[in-house]
Amino acid sequence: MKIVAFILIVFISTASFGQVELNTMLLMNGKKVRVQNYSCIMEQTRKVIYTDSAGNHFKTNPDNIFSVTDNTGCENMFYVPDSAKEGNVSTENMRFYVLGQHDALNINREGFIWAGGFGLGTVAPVFLGFYGPLASALYITGVGIYPVDNIEVKSNSPFAKDDFYVEGYRSKIQEKRMKKSLTSSGIGLVLGFIIYFAAKK
Repeated sequence: MKIVAFILIVFISTASFGQVELNTMLLMNGKKVRVQNYSCIMEQTRKVIYTDSAGNHFKTNPDNIFSVTDNTGCENMFYVPDSAKEGNVSTENMRFYVLGQHDALNINREGFIWAGGFGLGTVAPVFLGFYGPLASALYITGVGIYPVDNIEVKSNSPFAKDDFYVEGYRSKIQEKRMKKSLTSSGIGLVLGFIIYFAAKK
């Protein structure tokens, strides 16, 4: 029993010692990255070098980072409002905008966009031959010109009524829809042309 207890104590101590306190890096595109550490090189290249939770090393421009919050809740701000620029946004308003993007990233309710692009992309070449991509292009264009203001904000965030949060949320949903329509249409077209040429044999 003493040996087993000793092994357990060593294991627990080793695991505790190996734990790294992680920081949360909030990017301007709404993504959150858990990082072990980071350092800024501002003299020449203006780069932030950071290590993620898996131990991988990355470099990014500090303009891509909104803030980094450590495990105690202390926040190091990277975003700096520029009053000289037209459309300058305050720190708090930009925070709401970025959080809106972040919440939109974690919502996956655009399955119909994928299904539509894949279905049309698959069927169009079978019936329209080499004109099939035109149908997919029209579909992608339709997704792109869909009024952003019509996108419903499906979020339980306490900031869901804030104008900047809503703007960030809707812009990210629209970005996701465009990417899904492009990807699904491309995959559908490849499959559609495989069917088209197979039927020609």
